[in-house]
Amino acid sequence: MCLYPKMGRLENKSSSWGASWSFPVRLALDRIGVVSTFTETTSNITVAVEPTPLVEESNPIEGAFVFAYSIRIRNDSDSWVQLLERHWLIESAGEQINEVQGSGVVGVQPIIEPGKSFEYTSSTVIKDPVGAMWGSYVFKRGSGGFFTVQIPRFVLVYPVLVN
Repeated sequence: MCLYPKMGRLENKSSSWGASWSFPVRLALDRIGVVSTFTETTSNITVAVEPTPLVEESNPIEGAFVFAYSIRIRNDSDSWVQLLERHWLIESAGEQINEVQGSGVVGVQPIIEPGKSFEYTSSTVIKDPVGAMWGSYVFKRGSGGFFTVQIPRFVLVYPVLVN
């Protein structure tokens, strides 16, 4: 049982990868060199994260900048793996504002077969137009044992800053 509050709305990712970015936002971020997909591989498990500013849900005057982040976890090992726990650190304007720990993701502890992926989308709110997130997952391997997989640090940039 997670004793930490859930962050924002949670939903299952059903659209195609990357379809959530609006073209002007993606173009602006690409022009200034902000990477739109962040990837890290640990123990043959690749975590790819694509953050998206949710302009319609944000309220800059109140200091509420809302971001969705879509995550794809790919298992390139020889055994199935099960995601058991998550641990996130959330930063706004260079200062840690939240730490989230709990079981699974979006209410599930998915089993990912070799060569397969699991995708989900979640969201967070930060108090400044620039922030970052990073963390780790704890997995159980079908062939035995537990291991930790790093979630890459990714930046959260509100689009008004890139105009």
